[in-house]
Amino acid sequence: ESRYPVGSGPSSTAIVRDVERPAGRHSEPTPTCGGLLNDDPGRRSLAHFWVGSKAAWFEITDTLPQFAAGPADHAEELAAIFKEGPKERCMLYMILENFRGDPVPVYRRFRDQGRMAPEGLRYVDSWVTRDLQRCYQVMECGDPALLQQWMDRWKDIVDFEVIPVVTSSEAAAAIAPRL
Repeated sequence: ESRYPVGSGPSSTAIVRDVERPAGRHSEPTPTCGGLLNDDPGRRSLAHFWVGSKAAWFEITDTLPQFAAGPADHAEELAAIFKEGPKERCMLYMILENFRGDPVPVYRRFRDQGRMAPEGLRYVDSWVTRDLQRCYQVMECGDPALLQQWMDRWKDIVDFEVIPVVTSSEAAAAIAPRL
């Protein structure tokens, strides 16, 4: 039975439930966390812990630092992270832009209005196919809503495909514990 309800309204849920342990173990109920949040809690993770015992099929796809054990086993590394303080974690996105028919309207709008990217969305680099029908563009931001705002400004003449990506060095660091 739930002892610690949170939030209010129909979309709220309890996030801590008591679970009985099997006979021969601790006789006290153990709090087990889980559930849903109704709103953005306003905090962001700084690292992943205990990844040494995560399921092999579970893939961590962000660029946060990963530690095989718990925080107590990584005091020096954590001190450096906390010393830096909280910062917005930026993601890289490979944007595949398919120009709808003639590329002239795309280049004309770019010439006249610029990239039209909202504050916080950073252009990294781009490549265009020889036939000028497709652009491969790398963008960076901490809030995916900024990416959507930018695409909304172009969607009448461009079709988009968005792929979150990491750098090759980040991919190598992420896969290293599994090698």
